[in-house]
Amino acid sequence: MGQKDGAMTFEEACVHVNGQKLNGPLHKPLKSDRPLGDISLGDLPVRNITVHGGKLEQFADVILNVPLDASASFWDNTVYNLCAQGKYRDLPEGLRLKSEPTAPYSMQIFMLPSSNPPDDQQSYFHIFKHIYMHQNKLNCKECVELCQGCPLRFDWGSHARICVMALNLLQDKLGGKQIRLWQLSAKLEKKPTLDQVAREEGYRFIRDFGPLHHPL
Repeated sequence: MGQKDGAMTFEEACVHVNGQKLNGPLHKPLKSDRPLGDISLGDLPVRNITVHGGKLEQFADVILNVPLDASASFWDNTVYNLCAQGKYRDLPEGLRLKSEPTAPYSMQIFMLPSSNPPDDQQSYFHIFKHIYMHQNKLNCKECVELCQGCPLRFDWGSHARICVMALNLLQDKLGGKQIRLWQLSAKLEKKPTLDQVAREEGYRFIRDFGPLHHPL
């Protein structure tokens, strides 16, 4: 509140992804470990879930200042391997949900180093989990009960296709340690079509050199 916009607003992201398509959920998650990006969690289009807010296909769980092992072996051999197998229930505390949903789901995880850890002896992270229910829907009360931290819903109105792409663009720009299941790519261009001149030349060729048809 009272802060300036980040490097890209959600509205700008919606414009930026125009002409692209969203691929996923991928069979093999994408993994990255980068410096903090120029987008913060506050730039994402989210708001608190209320228990009487209808049903959701996607929602988020955010926990701040979680103590976690920052080593590459923990990230690669534990977190990534479990996500690649869809064994989210076996993830360490803070990364998993409070309980398992009754329907199949996938989860993207974003771990951002905390800028103000409580001490210098332990690594702390802000964790953002994006839960996708595979076209199933849960009522908001169930979503709240699944979250370990602050339960959030995505606020994008009725233009879901463009907005989901914009969300994933902003999430990618968060930086930090990420396990993503969605990827943006350019749409394939349509095959070039003959222009009017070429068509007229084709018709002329048929008239001049095509077989003659005599009436019976």
